[in-house]
Amino acid sequence: MQKLRIVGTLLSLLILLTACGGGGGGGAATGSTLTQPVAVTTGATTTQTTNRAPVLTGSPTTTATENTFYSFKPIASDPEGDVVAFLIQNRPAWLAFNLTTGEISGTPTRHDIGTYRDITISASDGKSVGSLPPFELTVTSAVVVNPIDTVVIDPPASDAPPTISGTPATTVVVGERYSFTPTAADPNNDTLTFSIQNKPVWMAFDTATGALTGVPRQADVKAYRGIIIALSDGPSVVALAPFNLTVNAETTVTPVDPPVVPPVNSPPTISGTPVTSVVEGSLYQFVPTAQDGDGDSLSFTVQNRPVWLTFNTATGALTGTPGQAQVGSYANITLGVSDGKSVTTLTPFNLTVTALPAVNSSPTISGTPAVVARENVAYQFTPTASDANGDPLTFSIVNKPTWATFDTVTGKLSGTPTANQVGSTVGIIVSVTDGKASTSLASFTLKVESTSAILDWVAPTMRVDGTPLPLSEIAGFKVYKGMSSGSLVLFVDIKDPTAMRYTATNLAQGTHYFAVTTYNTYGSESTLSTVVSKAIN
Repeated sequence: MQKLRIVGTLLSLLILLTACGGGGGGGAATGSTLTQPVAVTTGATTTQTTNRAPVLTGSPTTTATENTFYSFKPIASDPEGDVVAFLIQNRPAWLAFNLTTGEISGTPTRHDIGTYRDITISASDGKSVGSLPPFELTVTSAVVVNPIDTVVIDPPASDAPPTISGTPATTVVVGERYSFTPTAADPNNDTLTFSIQNKPVWMAFDTATGALTGVPRQADVKAYRGIIIALSDGPSVVALAPFNLTVNAETTVTPVDPPVVPPVNSPPTISGTPVTSVVEGSLYQFVPTAQDGDGDSLSFTVQNRPVWLTFNTATGALTGTPGQAQVGSYANITLGVSDGKSVTTLTPFNLTVTALPAVNSSPTISGTPAVVARENVAYQFTPTASDANGDPLTFSIVNKPTWATFDTVTGKLSGTPTANQVGSTVGIIVSVTDGKASTSLASFTLKVESTSAILDWVAPTMRVDGTPLPLSEIAGFKVYKGMSSGSLVLFVDIKDPTAMRYTATNLAQGTHYFAVTTYNTYGSESTLSTVVSKAIN
C-alpha cells in the first residue's frame, strides 16, 4: 500500500517573548507614566550579569494508543530563580498544553492515528530559552493494523504565528488606575483572541483587545506573580513573558528637619571714601557703608576725631561745619565698625579745612531723590544747583551705588540695577562746589527692590519603579507660576534636558509661587516639585 502523508492537520503553539525596556538607556514603554517629582539625587553604578537559560529535563513517552489518556510534564528550573513560561512547537491538535506547567495531555481518537514529528517543548525566563530535544509521538490503533499503513503528520508550512509585544508596569499604588494593552499583529490577518493566566481578582481583562485594567483597594495590597497574557490566531498561540505586579499601599512622607549647625562669626565689612577737604563754613559729612554676614547689630567707633565734628555710633556718620578757628589739617582719622566679636576699620585719612575767601558765596543745591529703585528699571535723579558769584560748579558724590553712574557736570545720578544689586546703599551724599566752597544735600539711603526670582533644580535620575532614568530620556522642564500655591499655571516650557536654572524677571508686586516638572521624550510629565515662593515689594 502507498504511504499516506497528511499535512496541515495539527496546531502549532509558539510563545514569543519580548524583552522589557528601561535601564541602560532604554525608553519608557507605551502607556507608562512618569510620576517622580523634582529632587536632588546622586548617581549609582549598575552591574549587569549574563543571564543563563532555564534548564528542562524529562523524557516523554513516544507512543500513544487511541482512546487511551496520554500525558507528559517536563521539569524546569532557572539558575537565577526567574519565573518561567513554557512554549511548544508542532503540538498535535488532540493534545492540550499548559503554559504554566508545560504539561501536554489528551486522549487521541481513531482520527488522530499517525506519527507527529519535531514536537519541541521549551521554557523561557523572558531573556533566554531552554528546550528539550525534539521528539516524535506515534498514535497507534487499539486494533492491530497492517504495518505498512503508516500515517505521517508533518508540521504545517504555510501559517505564520501572530506577534505580541509590550512592557506592562510592574507596580501600582492603592487607589490608582492600572492599565496595560499589548500590541498585536498577524501576518495572515487571522482573527485574534487574547487570554490570560494568573489574573488578579481585582482586574478586568478584555479578550478582544488584551487590555488589563483595574483600581486596587487596600485589601489588594500584595505581589501577584506569573501573570501571562497570550494571543491566538487559531493554529498558533503566542504570549508575553510572565511578569509580576506589586500593589503598594499609600505612604505618607514625614519631613525631616535638617541638623542645626552652630554659626561661625563673619567679621563685619566697612567701605566708603571720605572727602579729605572742606571749606570753612561748609557742612562736612561722611557716612560709611557697613554690613554683617550674620545679621549682627553693628556699632561704629572713631579715632582722632576733630573736635568740630560730631560722630554717630549707630550710623558711623561724621558731620560738622568748621569755622575760621578750625582751618588746618587733621591726620589719621580712623572709622571702625564692630559686631561685638570683631572690629573692622577703614584706612586712616587726613582732613584739611581751608579758609573761605571773604568775597565768595557758597553754591546752593536742592532736590529730593527717590529712595527706592527697582531691579531692571532705570533710576535717575538730577539736583538743582546755583552759585551767586557765577562760578563754574562741579558735582561730587559719596557712597555712590556700584550700579549707578554720576555726572560731575550736571550732578545726575542714574543707572539700572540688576538682581545682583538688590539691597540698600546708605549714606549717599550729593555735593556741589564752586572751587572755593561746597554744599551738600542731606545724605539718603537708596534701596533696590527685587523684581525677579531665580529657580534652581536637579534633574531626576530614577523612575518611580526604581529603574534608572537616563538624561537622554529627559526632553525638558516646565515652570509653573501663580499668585497662590493652589493656582499654578504653565509659565514657561524649557526644551533643554540639561537646564538647571531659570530666572523669572520683571515680576509685579505681590507674592509669586513657583514649581517645576520634568517630562520625557514620550511626553510623560512628572508631578510638581515642592512649591516655592518669592515676595516682590
